[in-house]
Amino acid sequence: MNIGLRSLCLFSLLAVAPAFASEKILGLLALPKTFGIVDPNGAPGLAAPAKLQPTYVYAKPDQKSRAISKILKLEDAPTLEYGYEKPGLVVYEKTSGWFRVALSTGTGWVRAEKTGNFREYPKLVKDGLSYLTEHWDGTLRPSPNESAAAAKVAGRPKEGAMDARVHEIMNEKIGLWFRVEALNPGHCQTTDAKPVAAGWVPGYAPSGKETVWFFSRGC
Repeated sequence: MNIGLRSLCLFSLLAVAPAFASEKILGLLALPKTFGIVDPNGAPGLAAPAKLQPTYVYAKPDQKSRAISKILKLEDAPTLEYGYEKPGLVVYEKTSGWFRVALSTGTGWVRAEKTGNFREYPKLVKDGLSYLTEHWDGTLRPSPNESAAAAKVAGRPKEGAMDARVHEIMNEKIGLWFRVEALNPGHCQTTDAKPVAAGWVPGYAPSGKETVWFFSRGC
């Protein structure tokens, strides 16, 4: 991956950070009827549907509640990519038939039946080209437990992020944890990325930010 593309991938996460200051991201939600659909025989990215359909956002997870917003284009709500040029709404909470998503100001609820697939944060980083973010504290633990001894990882780049492989997910009462390998050199710097350390990292920093994310556009 060239420097410009890596910077773009990191910026796609950071550009909307102010809206996510006190919320934990659960995953990303596709809106194929609003943003477009994938053409398996076409170019990478989304193709616009024949007729755009707005996605209505409600104040509460109840269709009888007040509609507070209408999403018709990408600029109408913060998004992050779940794949190459495939934007998804940022989901903070889900309940039966509804998702609470980030808006330019505040949050609101969208009906699940009006949306596409919901991709959970753990699956996104497990299946994608992952990296430890700048919100990671630079340590790994031998077990998924805050009381386990934390060992500092050598060779962390100055910008803070570090390529990684996610091997296991633990999401129980103790919270979300990932068993990872920290890589140096990284995914796109060599065909044989080498681990320099392995261990467990909590899925969220104390600030609520994600400690692991992924390069949505690959190398």
